[in-house]
Amino acid sequence: MFGVVLWSDPERCKAVIWCEDHRDLAYFDGAKEGVMDHGPNEETASVALGVGDMLLFDVCVTEQRRTAYNLQRVAVAAAEDLVNKCSLRDTSCA
Repeated sequence: MFGVVLWSDPERCKAVIWCEDHRDLAYFDGAKEGVMDHGPNEETASVALGVGDMLLFDVCVTEQRRTAYNLQRVAVAAAEDLVNKCSLRDTSCA
């Protein structure tokens, strides 16, 4: 599945991810596994996630939450403004 990081804590290696299927958000705990970044020569390296990073990942669904695993970053800050767009609300109709 593809998704975009909406929030991340690089120090604790955690992230909240918006998923392409528009269902529940997915949660990632990088303390358990790293994130791979594909370099120009198909080399991979463990990286910290940032808001707006586009990811390819697998999802495990439990009763409590969706957990993302096998993360691969495919683009850095590809949707950096997504969080701002999601938080904008028209309050003029109050």
